[in-house]
Amino acid sequence: MNTANIPAGNNFPKNTVLNMDDDIVEPLDSIVIYEHVCEKNNCKHILTLNLVGTTPAHLKGWELVKKRDVMTVGVSSGNGYFNKDRLEIILMGMASYFREVVMLVPDLPALHTYRALGYDERHAMERMKKHKSSNKAIYKQVTERSIQHFGQKNIRFATWSENIIQEECYQQALSRAVEIYHNNFEFREDILRNTERYILARLEDRDVQQLGGMREIVEKAAHYLVEEMAFFEISHTMLKRDSLVSYYRDLELGIKYVNGHYGNQQNKHLGCIAYNIVDSE
Repeated sequence: MNTANIPAGNNFPKNTVLNMDDDIVEPLDSIVIYEHVCEKNNCKHILTLNLVGTTPAHLKGWELVKKRDVMTVGVSSGNGYFNKDRLEIILMGMASYFREVVMLVPDLPALHTYRALGYDERHAMERMKKHKSSNKAIYKQVTERSIQHFGQKNIRFATWSENIIQEECYQQALSRAVEIYHNNFEFREDILRNTERYILARLEDRDVQQLGGMREIVEKAAHYLVEEMAFFEISHTMLKRDSLVSYYRDLELGIKYVNGHYGNQQNKHLGCIAYNIVDSE
């Protein structure tokens, strides 16, 4: 896999980060970490890491990018962005640059979404397990390729059910996040607004009124993001070192939570970064 013409760490000032709440965002700083060559048609894509804000969480993320230690890649269950091809580029790229990569699948939080969309408990569990299994299969394939190309196994697969829910520090953080959700109007409305956007992309042809109306649907699904905020609070505790979390757009809500915007304690040990996949000339 030839990356010689785009060495890791090169500045990429002309890059534009897309998918930022449907806006085009010019990064404050950007580096190329990987060039991916498709086996089928020899097309090329490059993976970039991008500084897109100046808050403490953004700047901490950029600091951790330069340390090249551990990267957590969150993969939203059922989100069409995370198809097999993109996940291969993202995970291979992160594995080529960072010492360790954690592919994190929010399997249990996703149940809130399925229930809100009208699935009974059995079918919600079936969908959750299906997405988890699909992501794990991709992880195994990418891990094999990573070993083949980079000579090391540095990607691991993690889920809420297997690696997070049982941790006492997470349970305590979740209790705090739930309390803030019920007592802080701004936090609750931000959670509901972000949840509604997520739900609207997944309603398909479902009858909103039959499901109880949009507000009820969103309130049922909202706990997904509340659980995610709890993870942001304690991820560094679980890793036993500073934590870096990445996503394909700016984690606006998570960044506000990490920065202590809602009266919660600021987490100075977690940074957030946005990655982007662009065509390589």
